[in-house]
Order: sequence, then structure tokens, then C-alpha cells
Amino acid sequence: MAQAVFSTPHSQGIRQIFTEITPYYDFLNGLLSLRLDRAWRRWAVERAVDGSERSILDLGTGTGKFLQAFLARGTFERACGVDLCESMLERARQSVRRPGVVWLAADVSKGIPCESASVDLVSAAFTLRSLRDHLPFFFSEVFRVLKPGGKAVFLELTRPARGILKWLYYPYLSIYLPLVGALVSRSFQAYSFLANSIRHFEEPSKVAEMLKQAGFASADCSSYTGGIATLIRAKKP
Repeated sequence: MAQAVFSTPHSQGIRQIFTEITPYYDFLNGLLSLRLDRAWRRWAVERAVDGSERSILDLGTGTGKFLQAFLARGTFERACGVDLCESMLERARQSVRRPGVVWLAADVSKGIPCESASVDLVSAAFTLRSLRDHLPFFFSEVFRVLKPGGKAVFLELTRPARGILKWLYYPYLSIYLPLVGALVSRSFQAYSFLANSIRHFEEPSKVAEMLKQAGFASADCSSYTGGIATLIRAKKP
């Protein structure tokens, strides 16, 4: 029997999923990652920011945690968070207490609402999996909006490649993540999708290659916690 092919839902489906779990999103991120999500964001910011950046665009910003981590470490004069889900953006407005941050509702799978060559840093955390079927176009849009010499930073949930952690991780994806997510949020569909999106996502090296094909001069990957999370960085020439 042929194996079913996983594909990400259309934008409306993605919006519905994240609207359903908005009240539980931050709590479950911490619970399901054993609070490692905070460390992953901190490590990503340390690797990405050198102090020269003056503008940041955070895509798939969710409740704004990744953008908030950057704002705490950088000297940004302009900051914008973009998300498909209005309820997530409302949470971000409430939690990121920094004047001047612009919050935009937009479907970045169809284009980034930003002028070309206008941003020093583009960031996204746990967003690429929801854009899996649109990544070539999305990366071309990221390249477009970055200034020459600008950087793109993507933090994503991935899969351990070897060792005992690999064997423990797949039961976690198949059983623990969707079960606990469903019990807390009462949405089995949402956390089943999130588990499957991790299981079927591209290898980080393939994502780095896609970034180079989009025009980036360099792209590299750094694994965290044995490969459970990966930081992918790219630089525009």
C-alpha cells in the first residue's frame, strides 16, 4: 500500500490550527520542550546578533517570543512582527512591551509585505514547517527584503540523526506530543499536524541548499540538543 504523502494545510487551515491553540501555545511550547525553547531562542540570538543591526523583521512571529529575545539583546531602531493569525498577534502585542514595534497580519506564503532591500535581519522561529510547500518562493522573498549584507536566521524543530535520542524522539513525536498537546489544548488535530510537520520536514542541509539557490552567499546549520532544534543562518551578498 502506498504511503500517504504529507502536505501542509492551506493558509486558512494553518490560521485555524493556530487560532485554536493560541491560549495554550506558550505554555505547551515550554512543557513539550522541557523548557528548552527558551535556551534555543537565547542561543540563536547570540549567534545572530553582532550589534550592527538596526532593523528586524520577524516572520511567523506567533506570540512574539523570538522577536522579544532579539529586542532584548540588540539595538534595533525598527522592528516588525508578521503573522497569519490575528489571535497570536494580539498575544504578541500584550506580551512584548516595547513601543514602536509594528505588528502585521499577513500570509507570507504569498509574499512579504515589506519593501525590497529594507531590513538588516529577518528572523523566524518554528515557522518554516508551516511553509514547507512554499519554501523556494518564501526564501526568494526573504532575500528580496534584506539589505545587501543582511542576515536571515531560522530556528526550527528538527530530528535527531543518531544515538539513543533518535530512538526516543520518534515515540515522543508519535505519542507524547500529540497526546499532551490534545489534552491541554483540546485540539488533537493541531498537535497531530505539528508532530507530522516535524517528522516530514526537510533536512537542515537541504534547507541551507535551498537558501543558496535563492541567492544567499552562505548558509550554515547549528544543531541544538542533539538535533531536536536547528539554527539555520544565511547571509545576502
